[in-house]
Amino acid sequence: MIAWGYDSFDEVIGKPIPAFIKFEDEAVKILKGLTNTGKWQGTYTALKKDGSTFIAMASASILQD
Repeated sequence: MIAWGYDSFDEVIGKPIPAFIKFEDEAVKILKGLTNTGKWQGTYTALKKDGSTFIAMASASILQD
């Protein structure tokens, strides 16, 4: 979390995914991928706490119980 400018997990827990993504269209693409296939992998423009950005690579998958 330090790389993103946050001091603790408490600042991040409970926030929606788009809060950490600079461009809305990138967030929509990620969420659509998760909804449609249950997984997503790629790059996006990440948003730090101070508003600055960087290119991040991530993969995500939905876990169901």
